[in-house]
Amino acid sequence: MFQLNISIELLDCECLSEKKICKGVKKCVIGKKLKFNDYKEVLFNQEQKRHDMNLIKSSKHQLNTVKINKISLSCYDNKRYLLDDSITSLAYGHKLIPKEII
Repeated sequence: MFQLNISIELLDCECLSEKKICKGVKKCVIGKKLKFNDYKEVLFNQEQKRHDMNLIKSSKHQLNTVKINKISLSCYDNKRYLLDDSITSLAYGHKLIPKEII
């Protein structure tokens, strides 16, 4: 599954810079279609966002253009245990996670 990483770097007191990270999604989709509010909506509303991407694939030495619809943002992470505040997470096997959940 895809992982959601949000990073804000404070450059000046008035100016914020966004760093958008999304694994498995084309850079043009990240740059043109994904906004910081999309990351917040996915995180707080527990939903998924899908986007269309155009790819060039080869099959038996024939090049084809393919349009695919991929999950670009998802709040579901099967490698980490999400705490009650829906933001903080712990790796599975951490000592603070109750034993009956693991």
